Amino acid sequence: MALNKEDYQDFIDSGKGFLSELTSSIKRDGITIWDIDRYHELLGEPLRYSGEDEEEFGKRVAASLNRCPASVNPSLWRQALLNHMHGLYRVSDRVYQIRGYDLANLTIVEVTGGIVVIDCTTACETAAAAIDLYRNYKKKEGGGDDGDACRTDGGPVKAIILTHTHVDHYGGIQGVIDADQGRQDSTPPVIIAPENFVEEAVLENAVVGDAMARRSTYQYGTFLSVKNDGTGKIDAGLGKDIQMGGTVSFAMPTHTVTVNPAPTVPVTAKYDESIPQTPLFDRQEYSLFGVRFEFLLCPNTEAPAEMVIWLPDDKVLVAAEIATHTLHNLLTPRGAEVRDARLWWKALDRMITLYGTRMEYICATHHWPTLDQNRCVPFLEQQRDSYKFLHDQTVHLINRGYTMLEIAACFDNPEFLPDLLKDSWHNRGYYGTISHDVRAIYQKYIGWYDMNPSNLNPLPPKQAAERYVKCMGGEDQVWVLLKHAVSEEDYRWAAELGKHLVFANPSEENRRLLAAVYEKLGEACEAGTWRNMYLVGAEELKKGGPLVSMNGSTANQSILQAMDKELFYDFAAGRLNGQRAGKCRMVFAITQEDSTEYVRVEHGVLNYHDKEEEGAVPFTISRETFADILLGVLTADEAIDNGKITVSNTMGEQEAVLSFFDLFDCAPPNFNIVQPKVRKH
Repeated sequence: MALNKEDYQDFIDSGKGFLSELTSSIKRDGITIWDIDRYHELLGEPLRYSGEDEEEFGKRVAASLNRCPASVNPSLWRQALLNHMHGLYRVSDRVYQIRGYDLANLTIVEVTGGIVVIDCTTACETAAAAIDLYRNYKKKEGGGDDGDACRTDGGPVKAIILTHTHVDHYGGIQGVIDADQGRQDSTPPVIIAPENFVEEAVLENAVVGDAMARRSTYQYGTFLSVKNDGTGKIDAGLGKDIQMGGTVSFAMPTHTVTVNPAPTVPVTAKYDESIPQTPLFDRQEYSLFGVRFEFLLCPNTEAPAEMVIWLPDDKVLVAAEIATHTLHNLLTPRGAEVRDARLWWKALDRMITLYGTRMEYICATHHWPTLDQNRCVPFLEQQRDSYKFLHDQTVHLINRGYTMLEIAACFDNPEFLPDLLKDSWHNRGYYGTISHDVRAIYQKYIGWYDMNPSNLNPLPPKQAAERYVKCMGGEDQVWVLLKHAVSEEDYRWAAELGKHLVFANPSEENRRLLAAVYEKLGEACEAGTWRNMYLVGAEELKKGGPLVSMNGSTANQSILQAMDKELFYDFAAGRLNGQRAGKCRMVFAITQEDSTEYVRVEHGVLNYHDKEEEGAVPFTISRETFADILLGVLTADEAIDNGKITVSNTMGEQEAVLSFFDLFDCAPPNFNIVQPKVRKH
């Protein structure tokens, strides 16, 4: 078997149900944060299927596929065309999706008296634009003329459901809430999330938020240009792109889906009694404003806290991010805890068991739906078996002594793979890759160390590079070897040589030589993420540093406001410069809002507790101000001058407080990645 290049079913599914589209870019304070039109000249107009003769439609699709530039992998080009299908779509009678205006979709379910929104995109502006697109369509559709808002624009947002803890699914929540401002028929929406949502969302985005933000610019190609010759950004694999510069928000759930039903939401229990509950994937059925929603908890799959949604009356499965039109990643390149492939395939199997005979539609929180009952179960089965094969065979090879890189090399051999991983478009690695995923599985079970003593205490990159270049005969000889590797199209080896060359001496000539190699590697990539990472690396090598000076982090004010006291001080401790703090001994009584904690800095660490300490310097500060200082938005001097820190100055207390805040590193994350780092103390 082989990939069927004349299978246009995905193009048909992605275009069905199209209703409307945005006609302008999305802005924040006059600055564009999302512009799908920038892809039009490269990709052409979206290939929307409108019920025409399928053979004629196939000719249109084939013509677009044949326009693939030489600088783009043809399979990624196909995915890019599919992700270019933006707009408002009707999935079933009362289920709608807005796709293509952020990395993730926003899904709407019409209920009695209004709408339920499932996931909220990354930014308030993109979420608000999605709600506006739906409401404007409903108005044009010719609703009632009796003043009933539900009949004219869909009605207010009655509830918001968050499927999981990644920011592209909850970051725009305030934009959804604010979309109802001024409505006479609105009340604060119910917000429903899976168990442990708040803790996991906060942990993922706060603890190493600076590094994650910087690494994300590589994964998503945030600052890459879209070039009409196809040498720039093409696609993110999981979606077209991610918004840039929008307002990221957070709101606390009002209800949490757990193994025990929430008491303040009407709940029924109309399960198929022939299918027993399981301790791994439990479920609840909520009755929300006249519509049944069944929530199936799937923790530690694609996210630490995640759930899928079954709409039994509509026969729609909202598969969250567990079943999408790509092989997903088991360890995101931007950084997060490694995901569990075993639980992932089990969750997919559970969906098949519970809903396989009833589902007619599968729509996930990314990509386009699967719209035929006869294709829904095979789609889930193939997704399930992909993750199971990767898991089982990686474990098989681990137990036979293969190391992480050796296992990845085994999977590189097409003969090693089953047909479903090679021949199913939705199992191709557009976002995750087989190589990346099997190394993640290895890491989960075995860790980073391969038990070879030479890898127990290796030299740091710069020190190793200087020795490698010297032993290869110096820079001139490495140039000869690298150019020979390029002439042989052995680009992976050329990248290895070039990496050592640049870390030994990051001269402009050396950087540009390696940049050209990364560009060749990027052009060949099927994964949008891998292409982005190679091309960003190339651009930063040519520039000599980060493409744009960043001033943000995934740890923003809304995330820090959601933390409990313990987690907030843990976050602060992670920003403490241990070298500077190692020379200090300080004790403070810090009052935030209505509680006081005693914070001690000693031995280079920050500890905190509720027990009163003698000699503690007291000061009062709000959580918002403390967070602004830690995020580099505000200095402690400014906070004292503005009255945002209340502290006496009879015995040098102000100087002590300023010295305390001076111990924290608050600079934005603009560290080098593809050339040696400059350590600043």
